[in-house]
Amino acid sequence: MTLGPLAIQIGARLGDEQQWLVIGSHAYLVDAWVARALVPDPVTLRVRRPLATASAAKTIRIEPVAGRALVIAAGRLVEPIAMIPARPLLARLEAALELLEVAALPTVAAGPRGTRIVVDAFEIVEHDACAGGRVQIDGTFGRGCVEPSAWEELIAASAALRGVSETVVERRPITFDPVRIKLVDGAVLELAKRPQLGTRDADPDRVRELVAALGTPAGATIAVTGNPIATLGVTERTGVEQVLELHPRSVVVRRGEPIGLVLEPVAYAVLTRPGRIYRDPTLWHEEPTTVHALAIDGVTFTRGAALGEWTRDPDGPADGARIEQLVAAVAAPRAINDAPNRPARRTLTLALVPPVGAPRQRTLGLVGMIPSGCHVIVDGESVVLARDVCELVAALR
Repeated sequence: MTLGPLAIQIGARLGDEQQWLVIGSHAYLVDAWVARALVPDPVTLRVRRPLATASAAKTIRIEPVAGRALVIAAGRLVEPIAMIPARPLLARLEAALELLEVAALPTVAAGPRGTRIVVDAFEIVEHDACAGGRVQIDGTFGRGCVEPSAWEELIAASAALRGVSETVVERRPITFDPVRIKLVDGAVLELAKRPQLGTRDADPDRVRELVAALGTPAGATIAVTGNPIATLGVTERTGVEQVLELHPRSVVVRRGEPIGLVLEPVAYAVLTRPGRIYRDPTLWHEEPTTVHALAIDGVTFTRGAALGEWTRDPDGPADGARIEQLVAAVAAPRAINDAPNRPARRTLTLALVPPVGAPRQRTLGLVGMIPSGCHVIVDGESVVLARDVCELVAALR
């Protein structure tokens, strides 16, 4: 059996929550949402916010009626000038794009007259006015009418990013969390996990100072000419490196940008530090009780069964108190300063037997006492330790 056409008519409302429907020759009282679903307001069927993903867009392009286009790619200005824009200005534009909302559908189609906006694959073009003073747009999702205040804010936000470069530029040298920093002397800090400088731990306090200086806004900006005196490479998690060029008078320039950032002298000085400043002054960390034996040249002191008890080989006196003091000093030795390269005269070796893991050794090459402390060689590096290390070794001979 074939059914013929079925006519559905929308009847009068009964209060706010119910409405009459006439289906064929019968009338039915239904919830009002059923009637709305059958005959919806046309504007509810279209995408109301066509640029709602602007803050996550790879590319934003705004072409005005006159003048150069504004192009933003991955958070950077590409046109009319290449630079990282100030975050508040970029956030204002992103918000204006995302909040642009279709309030009504036009009754009469109008021709294009103005600004073209492309956010990734989505496009809108300004057309002549809608009824009620609204702005008509057309594009990827069709025609619509937007409030003039929202359109004016979008145009003003894009104009702000075309302003004077000194006011548009982002004043923080770096706007991301770095995972690697190549310092002015070529030394590399790895920051993805525990801070490392080469194969050694880095001083976490000094690293925090460096990261803070990179994120500190400049007090002023200046047009820059001339060559840099040093560079700093800062890498983000994506693997992209931002090169900072250091100029005299505390000026830093992101490579490829025309505007220099004038930092406070203290922050600028942090950026110029060489790698050695970032070495953790503690050369290693060992638990003193894991030191099973301590050898000074040909003399070995071995820990006994009782706390503070030590034996000596070859036979001789073993001052337990002094040995414990020396063990405590070299279980976690801290470098006071660097020292010139000199050959070691004596060797101090720690035999370690940790509760977990294989036995191992730590070795200090003893150069001798100097005015600033005890000069030693550790893993090929010449450093100065506290004076008591040399004094205790001398007392145990």
